[in-house]
Parts: sequence; C-alpha cells; structure tokens
Amino acid sequence: MSSRILLINFPQEEANKLANLPLVIDRGYLSDVKSTSMTTDPIEEHEEHLEFYFPHSIYEYKVIFLNLNINSEVEKEFSTKVKPYPKKMEREFYQYYTKDGIVVVFLGDYKYSHLLSLGILGITLERVSDKDITPSFVLRDDTNFKKTLKSFLPEIVMPTSQYIYTEGEYYEKNKGSFALRKIYSNLGRKILGCYHNARAEWYDEDIPSFVLLPQFKSNVPIVRQMLRELAKIYTKFLPELYEPDWIDSEKYYPNEVQFYDKEKDNLLKKVSVRMADLGQKKEEAKKKYASIRGLLHQSGQELKTSVISVLQGIFKLKVTDVDETKEGSLENEDILIELGARKILGEVKGVSQENPSVSFITQVWKHIHHNSSKGITEGALILNHDLKTDPEDRHPAYTGELEKELEDIIFIDSRIIYYLGLAVIDFGMPAEEAAAILFKKGRAEFNLEEYVANKNQPAEQTNV
Repeated sequence: MSSRILLINFPQEEANKLANLPLVIDRGYLSDVKSTSMTTDPIEEHEEHLEFYFPHSIYEYKVIFLNLNINSEVEKEFSTKVKPYPKKMEREFYQYYTKDGIVVVFLGDYKYSHLLSLGILGITLERVSDKDITPSFVLRDDTNFKKTLKSFLPEIVMPTSQYIYTEGEYYEKNKGSFALRKIYSNLGRKILGCYHNARAEWYDEDIPSFVLLPQFKSNVPIVRQMLRELAKIYTKFLPELYEPDWIDSEKYYPNEVQFYDKEKDNLLKKVSVRMADLGQKKEEAKKKYASIRGLLHQSGQELKTSVISVLQGIFKLKVTDVDETKEGSLENEDILIELGARKILGEVKGVSQENPSVSFITQVWKHIHHNSSKGITEGALILNHDLKTDPEDRHPAYTGELEKELEDIIFIDSRIIYYLGLAVIDFGMPAEEAAAILFKKGRAEFNLEEYVANKNQPAEQTNV
C-alpha cells in the first residue's frame, strides 16, 4: 500500500503538480484564528479557536505539510466540510511528530501567536512589520539535508510573514542541546526557519520531526525536495521515494575508477600551483603598470609622479621634476621634458571639474616667461579633468571658443598619454613616434582603435 501524505491549505492545482509521485496525496484544511478565549493557564493568556477538515486521522499520514497562508479559494472549497478544531488535536499532533510522522509548516500570514494547536511547544510567533529583504542561511552545510535547505534560500519570499522565537531552555532540558536548529535568519538574527532534531544523538545527524519554514516563491518544489530528502533520512519511512545512496556511488568499482580520481586530484594540485603563480604575476603586472592607469584617476603629486614614470619608462624621455630640483617656477606640479633639443616645461593638473579653469593655460605662459632665460620657450598643459567620470564618457576640455587658447601651447589630455602608452606596450608603436604625436603644438589627438585597425589592415589584405 502506498504511503500517504497530507497537504493542508494547498490548492488542488498545486497538489496536481505532485501527482507523479508514487504516493497517495490527500488535501485538508486548517483555518486562521476564528476567535480567542481566556484560559486558566497562567502561561497561556488565551487559546485560539480554529476550524479544520482532514480526510483521515493524522496517524494515517507519513508526512503532513501545512501552509499557514490565507487562500480564499481553498477556504471556500472546504467551507461546507469544516468543524471546530478539538483541543485533543494538540496532544495528537505532539504524539504524531514525536513518534509517528513528520510535520512541515510554511509560516504565512495566519494570525497564529504560537503553534500549540499543532502540538509544537516552546515556540512563539511574531507578526513581521520590518521590511527586511535579506535572508541568510545559519547552519553548517555539512549534510545533504542541510545542503538542501541551503538551496532553498534564494526562493524565500521577503519580507517574511512571521519571526520565530524559541524557548531554548525547553528543548535543552527535554531533548538535548542540539534539539532545535535554526535554518534561516534575517540580518538582525531573527529566526525565519528552524527544525526539531530531537532524536539525533550527534550534531552532524539530521533526524527532523517538525520543520518550520517561511513562504517560498512556490512551495510545491520545496515539498517535492523535502519528501526526497526525508526518504533518504528515514530509509523505510517513504520506501516509494527511497533511493539508496550506494547505488549511485562509486563504492564497488575496481581500483581503476579510483585511479582516475587520484589523477584528477594531482592535476588540480598542479593547476592550483599554476593559478597561484599566475595570480602573483598578475599582481606584479598591475603594480608595474599602476602609473599608466593612474593617469586616468589621480591628481596632485600622485598624478605628476605617474606622468613622469610613464614618459620616462614608456616614451623613453628625459623628464625632471622641477619642484624637487628647485629650478624654474615656484609653482607646484611642474616638470621639464627634454625631447631632443626641445625643452618643454609641463604643468600637470588633475581636477574633478568637467570644465577646468582657463587659469591653467595662463599658468603655462607664466611659467614659460619665468624660465625663458634657461632656453625654455615651449609649455605643455597635461590635464586629467572630470577624473571621477569613466574616461570613456568624458567630454574634451577647452572646446568651442576656448579652443584658440590652445593653439600656441601643447595641450595633452592625460587620456591621450594613456592610449599612446597602450599603443607602445600592446601594439608595438615606436616610443619616438608616440612622443612626436604627443608633443605637437595645440591639442594632442590620437585614436587607439583607428591605429590598431590601420596597423592590422595590410595583414588582413594579404590573407585574402
């Protein structure tokens, strides 16, 4: 005879999605709180009155799934069959999950303040008002059951409907220190899901008797997976779903099978060593080229240092930090660039403004005037502007009417140094050619994509 499970508060269409399981699936109903009344029990200030319909005694079922979420269609469907929920059911449910079966509860928008009606003691529920949106998995995923619970995490509907509060002393006193395990929590460590593991003697055992879960995007796949996991834990409990682990394992193969595992392990070790070596070399390369990348985001002394490093290391130019040698102007961020017989006094500026000040151009002329006695008659403004914007999205500086101000100086957007540097490093442009493009009068211009396309064009034509 096939094992029976009971789906409480599940629409027929959801039950139909489980019809291919080799089980007998019944549907039942349990209402939200209909009314409350005072009690004489000092611990319980009131009891909650419910209505229910179960096709058979709960002892007929191996697993009971309860969806404590309002569904008007389900409520209407069972309205003619329901009757008052008797007090004795609390004891029956307690006996059921402690001895005979398993209860899985999806906590939803029902107004329950506790789960005593289901025989679950030592737990209270709080309606959620916080709008937390991030659930987390708080168990070690060291068993298949826990890994399955972890896989449910992305499917949790947030914010959840109920927080779970446990009376830890009750479980520790009666069932052992690892009896109740928290599954999910929010960032404030409020519990969203837990399960009772009372019959487990060791922490790494999973023998759940009741499981409290939040609502998921669809509870049906969770029901299906939970059944299969429970069938693995209780090997004779749901024989129709039980799939022995050893059949799919590699336990009984000859040694040749294990040989390939060892070869894979050896290969992974070699790959790991190689990956670590490549990672180290990558970091060294990043340090090596930090200065060229710095041209795009730095300002002040950092930018000047990067400009000097790139012009010396990549463009092979003689560059002097005027501020350090105390030569020439007393202004900051001056460099002296020697290009053959040419001596160019460079002003290096890095600003966050999209439209930099025209005074930077004026400073170039001022510094040339101060150093004319040294044979310096050319000046360059090297500018990294709008530096917080992605370099690809920046607009050129000093356009329109201001363009004429650049005609008699050398104006270099730091992005041009960067792209010419890439042309030298990655595509073999001679350093002297790059320097000649960079230090022309007026605005320095260079398009790396066009350069690469033109460079590759002869080779492509040859292959036709």
